[in-house]
Formats: sequence, C-alpha cells, structure tokens
Amino acid sequence: MEASQTAVRDIYFANNLGAHSYNIFQVSGRSGGGESQATQRIDIVNNLFWDVGVPGYGSGSVLQLGLGTQGQKYSCSATRSQSIATLNNCTCNSVPCPTTGIAPSDWVLTSCADTSFNSSRNQAITSDPNTLGPLTYANPGLDVSIPVSCTLSNAQGWPKDVTYLHNTTVSNTVSQGVRFVGNAQGPVSYYPRNFTMVDSISSVGTGTNTGVGWFCNGIGDGSLSTKAGRCWDIPTLNFNHFVAEGRNPKSYSEYLGGVEIYPPLTLSFPSKNACGGLPDASCVGYAGDFATANPSDYHDFELCHGPGDPQACAGASYFAGAASDGSDIGALLNAIDQARLKLQFNQNSYPQ
Repeated sequence: MEASQTAVRDIYFANNLGAHSYNIFQVSGRSGGGESQATQRIDIVNNLFWDVGVPGYGSGSVLQLGLGTQGQKYSCSATRSQSIATLNNCTCNSVPCPTTGIAPSDWVLTSCADTSFNSSRNQAITSDPNTLGPLTYANPGLDVSIPVSCTLSNAQGWPKDVTYLHNTTVSNTVSQGVRFVGNAQGPVSYYPRNFTMVDSISSVGTGTNTGVGWFCNGIGDGSLSTKAGRCWDIPTLNFNHFVAEGRNPKSYSEYLGGVEIYPPLTLSFPSKNACGGLPDASCVGYAGDFATANPSDYHDFELCHGPGDPQACAGASYFAGAASDGSDIGALLNAIDQARLKLQFNQNSYPQ
C-alpha cells in the first residue's frame, strides 16, 4: 500500500482455521514504499493454524507473527531553543511521500550531524501530519541557531495496539519450528508499542533450528528485556500465559503491563507435543496426541480436559483451564465451531 491516504486500522481477525501455509501474519507499521498512514489496532483472536511451514511454499525462517517497522526518511535541518528542537525544510528521500505522517505525541526518530539532537522515543510536541513540517520535540541542551542536518524517520513506534489472543499454531514437522513473533527490521531503538501476546500456544515439530521462538533481528531467541527490549517498547508490552514449546526458559521473561517478570510465572516450555499417556507440563496434551501433524479433523488440536474428554484423552492437559481468563490456553475450538455454523451466513454464502 503506497498511497498517503491508506490507513490499516481497526482490524479484527477471529475464529478462523488455517492450514498448509508457510508464514501466517506480517504486520508493518507503515509501507516500505510510498508513504502510508500508521498501522494500529489489530486484533488476532481465537484462530487455529496447523501444518505451518510447508516446504516449497516459502523460504527462510517460518513466521507466525511478524511485526515490522518500515516507513520513510526525510532530510531536515534542526535548530534548538529553550530545550525544544525544531525540524524545518524536510525533504522526503523517497517518492511518493508528500507529508511526514507524524502527529503530536508520535515518537520522533532522528539521526543528526550533531548527535545531541538525536531522538528515539521523544514525542512530537507540534507537528501537522499532512505537511513536511515544521516539527518540534523536547531536546535538552544549549540553544543552536545555525541549522544542523538531520535524518528524520516516521517509522518509530509502529505498529501500535496489536493484540494476539487465544491462538494455536502448530508447525509442519519438517520446518521444526516457527518464529512465533519476530521483528526482522530491528533493532532500531524501541517499537512496536502496546503489543499483547497472551493465552496462546506455539507448537513445534521435533528438534530445533535457528531463528525460532521470539526473534529480534541480530539478537536471537528470547523475550528478556536485554533481547526483546531492542525491538519492542517494553513499558507497553504484555506477554504472559503462553506455551512456547521447545524454547529455553532461561531466555524468557514475561510482561504484565510493561513490568518484566523473571523467571516467568505463566510462560511454559514443554519439550514435546505428544504425551503418550497422562499429560504433564512436559507435553502440550492435544486430544489427538499429535498422532499426525496434519489430521483430518482439526478437533485433534483441542486440549484434553480429562479421561475421555475428548474421547481419546487419558487425562487433562496441563494447559487446560490455565489461561488468564480461566479458559484453555490456545484456540477455543467451541467458539470456532459456532462461528462456522451455516445459520450465521446468508443464502448466497459460499457452501459450508
């Protein structure tokens, strides 16, 4: 999307089934080409994906949810008065981008010949997003009246308000795992903002490979603030009640309202899908006991609730009833079943 009027906002993707793909979601803060409005308020709720990472459908690390920065850069001149920096005479370094798209309170990312003007998370004080400036932001220091050259980016802090809730992803056994969340453009200070990943499961095939789990470009696997903090805004991060199969607990913190908790209390790291009997914390505990990574009935990915519930279960999954809301961690298949009822579609809908 490379039109300045394009806005990707208020998207609700819920109660879906997906299978036999390579990657799943990629959410960019802005377009990497011509200017677009910033992406915000994306909800991904109660979806089941399996057989993800099918060979031949893609390349590189398998991506469950990618959050990218992207955006445009501008050449500007900067001055400072009374600890307020002003950017003037901004020119976009790519086309088409006739405006900055930066509004008051948006983060300002600058790289300047005088490094005292550099900014990574200062908010714009005054800025008309429909113009090329001027733009002001708090910038303590001595007054500078001779203009300094700066590069301004509008990518900082986006996407914003992305929520990933009650989803289950099961990788193809050949792929041996996915990046359940990744930022391939980072690290560039802190982004995205207000990210929530809660009550979900990421199941992998046997073994491990590089570039899986929680991924920040150039940093490696893990949600510790020393890792994830290079690519995410930690003060607005929520990451808890999550099953990260096969990951190393020592590389993971959980976050509640931006507060880092280590060691994590509600993150789990089972070593396998199949339990082969009574479930415990070392296995996920699907109803189908992972007899096949590509079952004919998606209900095989329901968590066991006890002997015979569902029918093939010998005991209750450790993660049944363990979500933050008291329900199961992962996709709630009853809600997906209800969403697929023919009565919810009109007579012209595609046959069910």
